Amino acid sequence: MVKRCVQVIRAHIMRYSGYIFFIAIIISGCSTDSFMYEREFDLNPVQIGKKFIAVDEASHTYKIDLDTAIRLTADNNLEISAAREMLHEAYAKALIADNKLYPVIGPSVQFSRLEGETQGTAGEFVDVDKQNYTAALRAGIRLPLGDAIFSKLSAKKIYRASESSYAAVKKEKLMETAVAYLEMLKWDQLGEILESTVKISETLVNELDESVKIGNTFRGELLRAQTQLVHNKLELVKAKGNLKEASMRLVRLLNLDYSVELAPAEQVVVPLELVKQDNIDRFISTALNNRAELQSAVKELEAFENEQSSSKWGALIPDVIAEASFGEFGPVPADLDGQNIYFVGIGWRIGSGGLLDYGRMHLANARVKQAQINLAKTQQKIKNEVKLYYESLNLYQEQMKLAGDQLRYAEESLKLSRERQRAGSAIPLEVIHAEESLTRAQSDALVSIIGYNQTQFRLLWSLGETLQKN
Repeated sequence: MVKRCVQVIRAHIMRYSGYIFFIAIIISGCSTDSFMYEREFDLNPVQIGKKFIAVDEASHTYKIDLDTAIRLTADNNLEISAAREMLHEAYAKALIADNKLYPVIGPSVQFSRLEGETQGTAGEFVDVDKQNYTAALRAGIRLPLGDAIFSKLSAKKIYRASESSYAAVKKEKLMETAVAYLEMLKWDQLGEILESTVKISETLVNELDESVKIGNTFRGELLRAQTQLVHNKLELVKAKGNLKEASMRLVRLLNLDYSVELAPAEQVVVPLELVKQDNIDRFISTALNNRAELQSAVKELEAFENEQSSSKWGALIPDVIAEASFGEFGPVPADLDGQNIYFVGIGWRIGSGGLLDYGRMHLANARVKQAQINLAKTQQKIKNEVKLYYESLNLYQEQMKLAGDQLRYAEESLKLSRERQRAGSAIPLEVIHAEESLTRAQSDALVSIIGYNQTQFRLLWSLGETLQKN
């Protein structure tokens, strides 16, 4: 009875061995540690194109505020889009590397016919006329297992590195947009100040011209005033040119049409406080923890270290071939019987792409060294950037303080000159000079505040912080 049971079990095993092997191949692939993305890549990116900005019909320019500029850069900037597609490419390569560990499954139909001489199993030659059909479902894996495993790990690291690179490019372009917008705002406001200066200079020239005509003023004073007027007009033309350049730079960052001219919507310039004061060591520590460039360099180094391990140890893992075919076989399609075929094989390669491939080892070692050097350079670059913007911020704070004192003195001087003029003890020339001093002080204060704000954005970027709205 026991013997009969064993025979039945053995018969069932033999009968269903094809199914068992077929399922085992599928499970072997599916049970591998598949590449799980914490953040799936968005295959539907924002369409690149011109966004709506309110147009000022009077000046034929487009008024834009800083929040809108930052939002448009995030959506439209070409360098951000290019970095995003590089991330897309890394995503695709990681999927390809992941899929190598899965079996290939597909239907198969074959026809074979032999006419004429063939050799039998006993060595004799016989004349035959035969044919057969095969219809089956096949599953199989053919892969250098060591390379496949390490390639999968490397591809995952490269994808993470590309993620960090994309984040780094995006943060940098947002910072550049903020700086470019403030540069445009600076020249716009300086243009208004210089227009006021030109009006004051024209008034001075007219006053002196009348005074020269009646003989109360030396003509040399008039010539000096005219020289100053031309100089102020020249500075105004330069400011307008710089405003157009700043507008074009912002248009390029926003990826708008070249015909668009931008102007800042803001008209009031005040110091921003984007970064809380701290010592330089803490700033550097924060930057080294946050900067996406450094995270990308670390992931890239880890990917090359995986390739280095693959060149040393991957070849020790054998290449694997596993195939299973479950179908029907027979002389004609109408007369087919069941046929299960399954095969497993392993092997090693010696030489190119396998054991003792010294060229591949040297290449992997060189790439690791380059990645280590790149990591060190990135760390050095980040430290230098933080130090530069930290010290620049302190200098701009001092400049703002001095410019504020200069502005207060100029305002007080103009106030006193006007009081003297009303009292009849000051000539118009004194008041005009005081007004010119005030406009110069306003220009210096504006430049120092804009420079301070630009440095705030640069320092915020150098710390790896994300630029937030408002």
